[in-house]
Amino acid sequence: MSNPKRFVLYLILAFVGLLISTQSQPIIQAQDDPEAEINRLAAELHIQNSRWGRATSWIGGQLGNGDASSNPRVGQVLTDWTLTDMYDQNITFDINDLERPVVMNLWASWCGPCRFEFPLLTEYAERDDLNFDLWFVNTGDTTLAAGQRFLRDQSDQLTTMYDPDDRFAASLGLRAYPTTLLMDTDGTIIATHAGIVTNTVMDFLNALALAPREGGIDTSGLEFDLLEYLQPIDPENATPLIYNQQAAGILNDEDWRDDFSFVGTANEEVIINLTYVSDEVEAYIAIIGPDGQLVTPNEERSSIDVSGISLSVTLPQDGTYVIVVSRFLEDEGFGEGGYNIIINNANTVSNNDGSAALTIASGIPSTGILTYERKQQAYILDVSAGQTVTFTLTHDLPEEELSLQARMGNTRLVPYTKTTEGQLEVVATVEESGRYSVYVARSNSSRAGPITYTLTVDIEGDA
Repeated sequence: MSNPKRFVLYLILAFVGLLISTQSQPIIQAQDDPEAEINRLAAELHIQNSRWGRATSWIGGQLGNGDASSNPRVGQVLTDWTLTDMYDQNITFDINDLERPVVMNLWASWCGPCRFEFPLLTEYAERDDLNFDLWFVNTGDTTLAAGQRFLRDQSDQLTTMYDPDDRFAASLGLRAYPTTLLMDTDGTIIATHAGIVTNTVMDFLNALALAPREGGIDTSGLEFDLLEYLQPIDPENATPLIYNQQAAGILNDEDWRDDFSFVGTANEEVIINLTYVSDEVEAYIAIIGPDGQLVTPNEERSSIDVSGISLSVTLPQDGTYVIVVSRFLEDEGFGEGGYNIIINNANTVSNNDGSAALTIASGIPSTGILTYERKQQAYILDVSAGQTVTFTLTHDLPEEELSLQARMGNTRLVPYTKTTEGQLEVVATVEESGRYSVYVARSNSSRAGPITYTLTVDIEGDA
């Protein structure tokens, strides 16, 4: 051998090359195995959906612990449907003639979550490496012009179509906006997701589009532990909350979680109100007790098309409690904005800015104004068991929505209810005597000016 050192070097290089090849082989196989990739993403999506109370339905079952009853039925075959382009009625899209799988996003211009997810969907629509075509189907709007107005500020590269009279949505049994579904080339629905999509949702659909009828995982062992996830929880480093005094926070990419603390006593009933000051954030609240355990089993959440979160809790023990406020998807960049938070004893009702609630009496109309800065007005109502209460709410902008709710602790006299065409009437029977908190609020996503409303309460029966 002319050069022993060179021979040894060759041996070393050959060994390193073999080692790299051996270590890389499973990764290459995983990438070349569509079912393995589908199952990997399915597991990630199950954990994510469980974290945020969502659900994705597919041929492999349900991913997440959310309510999937509003999802269109997986396995349903969509045939004999032709959808029309949003701008050119001469352009049609025939479901009977698909060359590639299609991800279909059903949206409405008035839907806050639809607007919220549009930028992410646009990013996917502009990619050229996907295994599906992406269609945006406008449904739920009363006029085509409403959808077109929304699209003026969107990319002109999107494939957009509309559903006249919501006939296509009705055939799906659609009950929630937005809804996104994956359809195979023969029109079979392979997967559905109700609510805001995420990168994980879209990546899962992309993998599934490559092998639509493969995959399946056992989710029984994929439990999400919220308390463990929220660690560390340190009351000493949390911002103190004082009863009836408003605090403010901002959730964004750099600071997607805020911790607040307050001192409570056993059996005390407190009300926590969080209101948004912008319409680009979806907040979540978790409460941890002095013993380090969750006071409520899950987080309280609020979608971005309402004004915020209102949570009533009976405290289990004396001591310092921590309120964790976080945003949807936390550090993945979904939405940012400010909020105000205030805590009150349930026997002391106030507005979110700390101002005192108003007392409302039977038969006497109460008029108020809700603005973008002041989205909610609180009232106090004293009623007795057996009485019948009629709530009438009207306002001057019928195209906008106001909401009404009435409760005493965990007892709800009127659940969260929205006005229709500027008016609302709810008749409720009082089951438990006491002082109820009544809230009138405007939608957080509303861009309208001041909204003037009138609330009237009529009480029948003996006190």
